[in-house]
Amino acid sequence: MSHISYWMECAGAEPGRCHISFQQLPIIDTIRFVRNGQTFREDIIYIGTAREVAGILSDSGPGKPSGVTFLCSGYEDGLKDLASSCRSNLIYSDKDPFLLHDLADELVHRYRNWSNRFSQLSEPGHSIQDIVDYAAEITGFSIFLLNTANRVVFSKIKPALSDPALESMAVNGMMSTETAKLLIDPVSQSRILLKDLSPGYFCWVYKVMKQGTPISNMIFAAPEEARKFDGYTVMELTRQAIHRLMNSSDSLPYWAGEQFKILLQEIVEGKITDEYEINHRFSMISCGSGIFCSFILIEPAGSESLADISLPVLTELEELFPDSNTAIYDGSIVLLLSRPNRAFQPRPVFDTAAFTKLLQRYNAFASISNATSRRTLLRTHYIMTKRILALGRKLYPDSRERVYYFEDFAEYFMIDLSITSFNSLFGHDDIVLLMHPDAVKLVKYDKEHNSNLLEFVYHYCLNNCNMVQTAKSAYMHRNTAASRLAKVHELIRADLENGEIQQRMIFSYKVHRYYSRCSDMDLAERLEASGGVKNRGRQTHK
Repeated sequence: MSHISYWMECAGAEPGRCHISFQQLPIIDTIRFVRNGQTFREDIIYIGTAREVAGILSDSGPGKPSGVTFLCSGYEDGLKDLASSCRSNLIYSDKDPFLLHDLADELVHRYRNWSNRFSQLSEPGHSIQDIVDYAAEITGFSIFLLNTANRVVFSKIKPALSDPALESMAVNGMMSTETAKLLIDPVSQSRILLKDLSPGYFCWVYKVMKQGTPISNMIFAAPEEARKFDGYTVMELTRQAIHRLMNSSDSLPYWAGEQFKILLQEIVEGKITDEYEINHRFSMISCGSGIFCSFILIEPAGSESLADISLPVLTELEELFPDSNTAIYDGSIVLLLSRPNRAFQPRPVFDTAAFTKLLQRYNAFASISNATSRRTLLRTHYIMTKRILALGRKLYPDSRERVYYFEDFAEYFMIDLSITSFNSLFGHDDIVLLMHPDAVKLVKYDKEHNSNLLEFVYHYCLNNCNMVQTAKSAYMHRNTAASRLAKVHELIRADLENGEIQQRMIFSYKVHRYYSRCSDMDLAERLEASGGVKNRGRQTHK
């Protein structure tokens, strides 16, 4: 037990004759008699008569104890002063040393039973909820585990607790803003905070840290009469058990996303496909999904690893997306964002500037799916969003926004699917056959003359043949744009003002970009090497 009040109660101490230099002790699991001690440690409780303790404390040699806790049987004048000079705790009791030893040993035995049971619950096959349930059982308190967005992810609520400040956690699964302000102590650097609630109630707040970053808050709420209970010890045992369980399950030691990760994995692997069952499972996790929802996938770029950035990114994402489920899955940070409706573009429902800055800060990229209300399609949307992220990073690796919306990459996704379809139907991947013949001709011209006429045609068609907008879109002077257009008309005969031709040329440019960025081959070189494809292109043009 780690708080001095616990040992004072155990000894039946008279507070007026005690001297307390420090109230918070290390976790104690050993009891010794003073007469058997040669060196003294802070994590051991020492028991002796007043004369024995006085002899130890008055020793001026190198073995003089400091920062030690003594249970003293009997009392002598000057003992408190000696304890003060050694910065030690002196707990006076009128009980004889052997009875004190039995009482203290019983206390330590209780702690060992707790510790052993927490160790059992931290083995694979158990859950965080099992750990929380046991902590509530031995304390009689209501317990809440919250993520950094103040959302309850695990809890055990005792019916006797009826404090208004905690009502929103019990009813809504979310700490109210008022309660959050009440529990914050900007001055204290301690991981444990003792806070008064409404009359008759108080709580301990344990800040769970990882690499200096808070990843959760643990709250033990109790009636006033339980204030002397050693809540710190149970909180620390609870934290240790959760940490061991998360590590043993080969997952990120961050419990907020564990339930969602399991559900996501079962959906993606096709283990659950029924709409009702998926909805039921979502209702049981920390943040149920709204009527509509979208996937957001985030991956680091370059040499960064997900392990290097995941913890701070998760912490910031909870602030940006408080109504989302988040997990680490298949090399990505995955969010399922609840949405009030389908609308996403051009008016996103989150702070896009802050999200972009986050991605830039951690050198990461993200893809965002369209919204869906059909839970049976979540697997499809996840797989498509994962693929869009891979395509976006290849097609536009220097994107300043670092965010790839599915709607912007839908055609690239269809081109990507065409590769698989062509191989299946024809035994090759020459999707260049889907391009407009004049676009193929421009590809070969660009290769021979180191130009970019096809890209110019793309911007020209995209802007409905408006030269001012085309020049702006292609980042070139209007005279340069006019020169390029003249050269294009010299080479091809397609009517670029025809809406259908414009669509074909835009699509053809995307096929070419896909070839150049997402495959190991150069389309122009392949056209030169493949006489069959070259001839077919000419014949079609005629």
